[in-house]
Amino acid sequence: MSAPLVSVIMPVHNRPALLPLAVQSVFAQTYTEWELLIADDGSTDATVRVLAELHQPPRVRITRLAHSGNPAVVRNAALREARGEFLAFLDSDDQWMPEKLALQMALLRTQPARRWSYTGFLHVDASGEPLADGAFERWQPCDGEVFAATVTGRAPIRTASVAMAQRALVEEVGGFDEALDCGQDYDLWMRLALRSEVSVVRSPLTAVEVSVVRSPLTAVRVHAASHSMRFPPRALELRALSLRKIAGSAPAQWQPLIAAQLRRNAAALAASYLAQGAAGEMLASMRRSLASCWRDPRWWASSARTLLRAGWRRRARERSRALAS
Repeated sequence: MSAPLVSVIMPVHNRPALLPLAVQSVFAQTYTEWELLIADDGSTDATVRVLAELHQPPRVRITRLAHSGNPAVVRNAALREARGEFLAFLDSDDQWMPEKLALQMALLRTQPARRWSYTGFLHVDASGEPLADGAFERWQPCDGEVFAATVTGRAPIRTASVAMAQRALVEEVGGFDEALDCGQDYDLWMRLALRSEVSVVRSPLTAVEVSVVRSPLTAVRVHAASHSMRFPPRALELRALSLRKIAGSAPAQWQPLIAAQLRRNAAALAASYLAQGAAGEMLASMRRSLASCWRDPRWWASSARTLLRAGWRRRARERSRALAS
């Protein structure tokens, strides 16, 4: 088999029931010049047997790793084995529609200045049935130069499973950041988008804009065992880390936007700690953010609401104890 044009990167850990469905959606692609690289994050259940059955080198190759629990580590391990000009990412609990790769490749081939792309998506439940949550209806695609939209979250690149990018571009920005154990895809999209902006400044001919296929070509599974469901405050902590990191390389024109997002993230983090019942961490996060946020009236308003809710909760607990005694 000659070198494929698309390397599909799939991380997996202990997911024997859903993994074959994800793999089947790759084999069902109308675009056939692909290889599938599955990186196993130290699975200990029937996934090991499923992987042995799926192993079909060179078409499907398996990389087995010691368990890290970090999708960035796992994806990067597969990325290092990739031979394709383009990378496509698919999580082991998601699925693609048959024309997904074909439509993305057609766009990227006809728009050479746009070196990465993403698609629309819909949410499905654990059994694969579409959820009536309006996710696709609320989806507002952004294309071209999307750094501002990515930083603010307006660019709806919700999951790695929607994305495709030139392998050289992903390597240029350093791949997935292994210091992050969640939110690595959001972190990568920001770096790709910033690379677009820097390229435009240096030379319009090397712009790294993003293309969008507006159809819902990716089914994102919503279920309790999803990796992204496990990190409420942690996800916001790491988003702050990503924002501070991108601030270190962004041009001056983007610094106010990034600073505003850091302030909003700080307010959301305090509220998230309160929702988890972690009042001490809530107060500590407020103290840490005070120096950089005190000029922002929205931060004060959000912090005041969070403190009021904390007070109401404390009084409710005290009344409950008084009634019980």
